[in-house]
Amino acid sequence: MNIAEPRQRVWRLTSPKAHELAPPLERAEQAVVIDWAELEARKWPELHMLFAVPNGEKRSQPTAALLKRQGVKPGVPDLLLPIARAGFIGLAIEMKRKPNGPTDLQQAWLDNLFSHGWFAVVCYSAAEAIEVLRKYVSAQPTIIGPARVVRE
Repeated sequence: MNIAEPRQRVWRLTSPKAHELAPPLERAEQAVVIDWAELEARKWPELHMLFAVPNGEKRSQPTAALLKRQGVKPGVPDLLLPIARAGFIGLAIEMKRKPNGPTDLQQAWLDNLFSHGWFAVVCYSAAEAIEVLRKYVSAQPTIIGPARVVRE
């Protein structure tokens, strides 16, 4: 900075206007969904089966290689609920932050899961994902057939 031309640094002391706020991060929205599911599991015990897939986070090269060897695959939806409802065998939710959409690989996973009997959707907010989950777990169970547990 040139002393002859001092630059004034202006700090905003007021809160930003609503239109200036960035949309919440996907992981923050996803955490809200998981918190909601844990609370609502008293009403819908099936929500205890909802789980997150740890994809998309930055990792060290050795950790990424280890996870790949253990079967972690890119593009898998963020949230999975392996409960059969409304003619589907499970629910897959890909969380996104507007204006982003799913990558080609994520869309391929969603399409593939749908073609194999899953209800697969993209949600752009926690509220949207919660509404999808609420409707899904409230729907009639899908009758798949007698379950068999094989033990040796």
